[in-house]
Amino acid sequence: MFVRYYYLFRDHANDKITKDSAIKKLVNEGISNEEGASIRLGNAKIIFSEKGNCEALLIVQNSKRLSDEIISTATAILARDCRRLQKAFVVLLPSRDVTGETSLRPQCAK
Repeated sequence: MFVRYYYLFRDHANDKITKDSAIKKLVNEGISNEEGASIRLGNAKIIFSEKGNCEALLIVQNSKRLSDEIISTATAILARDCRRLQKAFVVLLPSRDVTGETSLRPQCAK
């Protein structure tokens, strides 16, 4: 949901749209009821205010559980909105998942 509604969440976090209008959009699209939409918007606002949006997109991009469409969308958003991160995340470190499979994950260069 974060990727699909990234720009709605970003615009709300940047006060470009009101919380009420963002809630209305999520409710009208059948994504959530009003309470759930309010919680999602609050959580997304924290992610953006803490500058964690690009890191969240990197997690999505490296996921093996999400659809190709969502991963592709996250990759496109990263390319457009997270140029600062492309320079910061240059170190690839091996990481094992719960199945023992090893993959390379970007880690913030120090």
